[in-house]
Amino acid sequence: MTVSSHATKNVLAAVWSRPRQATSYRVRLLAADGALLFERETTDTSIVLPSDSARISVQSASGYWEVQALDELRKIVATSQLTPVRAPKDSP
Repeated sequence: MTVSSHATKNVLAAVWSRPRQATSYRVRLLAADGALLFERETTDTSIVLPSDSARISVQSASGYWEVQALDELRKIVATSQLTPVRAPKDSP
């Protein structure tokens, strides 16, 4: 399962592929030291989170996304690799 990360000064976003058996997803945002900063379950294949609620430094990309795909019984069918939060590109 592949996760892509995007960020602006105001939001963090992640998008992932849908494994065949998945019906929902557990999305986690982890600090650089592994501490859990955010967790939510969703049926969508993307999530957008206000950066001020994430409690990480978006500018230094000091966090990681992890997504677990769950089947209809909420059993994990796939887990993504840790994907770094991508710092926003500076505007010219």
